Amino acid sequence: MTSQKLFSDALQLLEAGSIHHGEDKLRSALSVAEREGNRLVVGGALYCLGELLVDQQRTQEAVPLLEQLAAMEHENALTLEVDRAQELLVNVSA
Repeated sequence: MTSQKLFSDALQLLEAGSIHHGEDKLRSALSVAEREGNRLVVGGALYCLGELLVDQQRTQEAVPLLEQLAAMEHENALTLEVDRAQELLVNVSA
């Protein structure tokens, strides 16, 4: 399965309230996207997973993911995710 399909499935699961399964799919999407070299899915998955973990007060798990995204050299398509990751990092550090 492609990283894009896994990412799409993860978002659907999260929207349906299946948090645990959605998190697992996000982690799978991230892993596959890294292997595929799909930077857009890597960025989206890092942000979504980081935000999910912050929402669950799992900040120690979220910070490395958000830092990885914030440090990515990005094309315009990732600007929003990078900006949001930086905002989340500021909020969890406060």
